[in-house]
Amino acid sequence: MSEFLYIILKSIPGGFAAVGFAILFNVPKRTLLSIFSLGFMVIFIRNTAMQIFEVNIILSSLIASVVVGFSGVYISHWRKAPPLVFSIPAVIPAIPGIFLYRFMIGVITLSKGIDYDHETILYETMNNGLKAFFIVCGLAVGVIFPNLIFRKQSFKRRRNIIED
Repeated sequence: MSEFLYIILKSIPGGFAAVGFAILFNVPKRTLLSIFSLGFMVIFIRNTAMQIFEVNIILSSLIASVVVGFSGVYISHWRKAPPLVFSIPAVIPAIPGIFLYRFMIGVITLSKGIDYDHETILYETMNNGLKAFFIVCGLAVGVIFPNLIFRKQSFKRRRNIIED
């Protein structure tokens, strides 16, 4: 199987996970197909950047979330819903669960005080924790950045300003 097809097949569950979180957040039904495509897109872009272009996971997650953030702003005008309705459920599947899990297991192992190689466990624990932290920060910045750039006043406020 080609590497590109493998990336596509790994991205499909990201779309379904995004739709699942969107349903959990009670978004309008008309937005679910767009959320699926954005959830697919964030995993596809991240995995493509990591596997084909050999970008690290932190930067590839940032790039993917920025693209999804801008796409969410564009789709929000088309679907007449707030941009975060599209962006937030779409990036949730990109949260680094494995790094958070390894960080938690490392902290538990260090807290037990059993005679292990503490330097190696401490290094791996901090490495996993910092990776998870920076990936989550990259996802948050990527979603919020386009919304801050394109934030506009509502039509109701504009009408009041024009009438005054």
